[in-house]
Amino acid sequence: MLRGESIISHQDTADIPVLMLANKQDLPSSLKVEEIQQAGFTRIAEALSARDSKVLPISALTGYHYLDLILL
Repeated sequence: MLRGESIISHQDTADIPVLMLANKQDLPSSLKVEEIQQAGFTRIAEALSARDSKVLPISALTGYHYLDLILL
């Protein structure tokens, strides 16, 4: 099982899409997608050589964007 930084540098993860779920989007204090991308998500996706990578804003409380997860 791969963990932490070893996932980023492991050869088996090359070109694997990355999907980060940004939960708690129902809270006014939550980080927005742009803030998460600037805080390091883009760097992680690039380090993984991910071609299709995104941050999906969700809310477990309200169900916001959960249908999008099912359709992925």
